[in-house]
Amino acid sequence: QAAVAPHTAVQPVALRFSDARPPVSAAAAYIGDMNLIESLWAIVRARGLTVTVKRLPVRPVEGLDRREVSELVRRDIAAALGVPQGL
Repeated sequence: QAAVAPHTAVQPVALRFSDARPPVSAAAAYIGDMNLIESLWAIVRARGLTVTVKRLPVRPVEGLDRREVSELVRRDIAAALGVPQGL
């Protein structure tokens, strides 16, 4: 909503975490009832964790609501990570 209200474009970024268990690591997953401290602790404990950062094309938001922007950006990131649609 912070980008939608002032019509500020959104910069999507895809992050892929990898460790000794290819192709991706679950160490950085923020799942279910996990809190921030638990998530950070899992990241700190992970051995050989690396992150690949991919900046994606900027998305204009004018005329879209926050849910539409969220879905567009989610699709962009999923495509960049090679995640099949619908997941």
